[in-house]
Amino acid sequence: MTIIGERIKQLRKQHGMTQTDLAGEHMTKSMLSQIENGKALPSMRTLQYLAEKLGEDAGYFLGEEDEHGITELVREIEMDSKRKSYEEVVRKVEPLLDTKLPMTIDVARIMEFYAEACFHTVHRGGEEAVQRAVEIYKRFGLYVESAKAKYLNYAHLFAQAKYGSSLDLIREVRREYEHKKIGRDVIFELDLYYAEAVSLSALGLNKESRDAMLAALDLSKEQEVYYMTDHFLRILSNEFYESGEKDKAAEYRNKARVFAEFTGNQDNLAYIEIAEARVMNREGRYEEALAHIENVARIQQKKSAVYWRELGVYYYNTGQAEAALDAFSRVVMPETAYHPSDKSYLYAADAYMARLYAAKGQIREARELSARAREKVKDFPHNRARAFIDDTYLELHKSE
Repeated sequence: MTIIGERIKQLRKQHGMTQTDLAGEHMTKSMLSQIENGKALPSMRTLQYLAEKLGEDAGYFLGEEDEHGITELVREIEMDSKRKSYEEVVRKVEPLLDTKLPMTIDVARIMEFYAEACFHTVHRGGEEAVQRAVEIYKRFGLYVESAKAKYLNYAHLFAQAKYGSSLDLIREVRREYEHKKIGRDVIFELDLYYAEAVSLSALGLNKESRDAMLAALDLSKEQEVYYMTDHFLRILSNEFYESGEKDKAAEYRNKARVFAEFTGNQDNLAYIEIAEARVMNREGRYEEALAHIENVARIQQKKSAVYWRELGVYYYNTGQAEAALDAFSRVVMPETAYHPSDKSYLYAADAYMARLYAAKGQIREARELSARAREKVKDFPHNRARAFIDDTYLELHKSE
């Protein structure tokens, strides 16, 4: 019997509860029996459920003593993370990194929150934090939690453009999870599908990427858990459009809009408006494109790089050269733009500017801009934006 199982059994008996009482609807009586007898280890979600039912913190079952005030700190950091106050998470955790922290589950959770915050704030140290969390979870035999912590490193690999390594990691984590899991963690499975899909598309494996996203949507419907649905719908819409399947693209774009309107998420609504504007610009429906761009301006407090890029395309296609140059000059690559398709899309602003300068007879400036854009996307998979950048470069340099 493990210390976890022993303490669960002792406390259950102290409360006068049967295994059926404690298991409730969360798990079967048989599974609880296996946990109590050390034949299975609970996931953190199950452990937190049991702790709540038995009136204890999860740390009690893991033999932890909170000598450093870690329990209260992890609650604070969890709330900061939920509010997306990632700078605050980094500020609170960084002073602890050089101290001798105990090997406890709460410390592992702090390391996970810190690793996520490092990614969102472009701080270094996230990968080391993940490793500390993995070591702690393995110490307690929480192998599923270890796999979940390891998953966080996918984002750091992706940010370094190590897309193949990112995909390998996700598939390794999936194997570990499938081998060690006791029950299903649908949210984590959807996270894995998302990470796999974006890694595949970054490598140019677009059909495989779509298959992963469609599998994720099937899982969401089956389990009635609509986590990440907005992301899957938006990305699928773009993927189908890029592959020439316009009807499919429109179907998923409409679904994404309905979902965004239902949830009232302003960021998602802005993304949908930009997607609509992009399609309208490509199809020559420029006044409709402008209407969607103006909707984005109403939704966003601060105009984003994609807003300026699409506004520039509208001006470019309607013969408003100076306005287009002004809009394209405002396109600044966000620090958190990591996907090669997103980068190609924004780097294309330089190619548009190059064409505008060439039309004004400023050939040297035009060639410099087109060369800069081409250099930035030379290692990216083929996509519509990259093709535009390459064509611009070739047109402007063919007479050299």
